[in-house]
Amino acid sequence: MKNSDNQDFKENALREIKEEMAKLQLSPFRLSKFAGVSDVGIAKVLDGRSENPSEKTIKKILDGIEAFKKQEKSPITLATINEKLDKILELLRAHSLDIDILYELFGLSPDSTEVKKLQEKVKKKLS
Repeated sequence: MKNSDNQDFKENALREIKEEMAKLQLSPFRLSKFAGVSDVGIAKVLDGRSENPSEKTIKKILDGIEAFKKQEKSPITLATINEKLDKILELLRAHSLDIDILYELFGLSPDSTEVKKLQEKVKKKLS
């Protein structure tokens, strides 16, 4: 590909990437899961910090957008599953941290009746 053709391809592809990401409300982080390019790499391409991204990188990003569109059409998407798993992990970490703090504050053992009561209260607050 000639240099001017290559530059035109990159400019047109970059415009398409930005438009599609805006239309799909797709963040660099989410796109990175489908493109095989880091979210930082995608952000650098988008904001111009990567002054001359390779054609291969641009194609990966475009392919990632297409993969996201295909996944989005299915009732259960990989993105949806990942989002739900992230929320579950966040709740589990918060729950575990709360319990650990309670043990420390009250000097309780994990098997005590008081801890079980407190765990139930925490579970209710998280649900």
